[in-house]
Amino acid sequence: MRSVTPPPFRFYLLSNEEQFPDQLLTLAPHLASRHLGLQIREKYKSPRDLTSFTEKLLHCLPPQHNVSLFINDRADLALNLGLSGVHLREDSCELKKMHPVLRQSLSVGISTHSLEGVLTAEKQGADFVVFGPVFPTTSHPERTVVPGIEGLSLITDNCKIPVFALGGITPESVENCMKAGAYGIAAISGVWGASDPLKSLNDFLYQIERSRLKIRNGQ
Repeated sequence: MRSVTPPPFRFYLLSNEEQFPDQLLTLAPHLASRHLGLQIREKYKSPRDLTSFTEKLLHCLPPQHNVSLFINDRADLALNLGLSGVHLREDSCELKKMHPVLRQSLSVGISTHSLEGVLTAEKQGADFVVFGPVFPTTSHPERTVVPGIEGLSLITDNCKIPVFALGGITPESVENCMKAGAYGIAAISGVWGASDPLKSLNDFLYQIERSRLKIRNGQ
């Protein structure tokens, strides 16, 4: 198994232009100074439209920025556009089948929904996983049974790669997720569905750092 370098971010924001159009491009200039990961999750766009959208996003960011950009499934586009990595679903093409040139150049995150999925992603060599939904969420209303904090603890206790907790998480529940072993927090509607997305983003970042400090101090 390849050694894993932890991601340089603790907050992973997933885009959702279909439900919240134009919000990402509007918020993008405010993201540049913040250390976070951004998953371009526009799975309904064609490759051409996805490329165009990503190029617009890159133009909204200054040349020097702290955002690690990932794109869904399309490792070829990630490489061509100079992104940090690619994000795969549990049912995407197996990571081990990715071309070595792509694998050496890109970080890889994988969405997971079970302990089995997490362990499979770890075995394949993922750099991190996003696990969820931890709590009920409007992004996945069909998932009526969720693992909660105990389920998240089970996941983090049994894998060695970073786990980002996703699904129904609010700034107020960040601390419990971090104490359950989450490396970081991921969000969709928690930011885009807020009345003030930038404020919500800043609240998440503040609570993550506050929680990390409390954990380091044994609180």
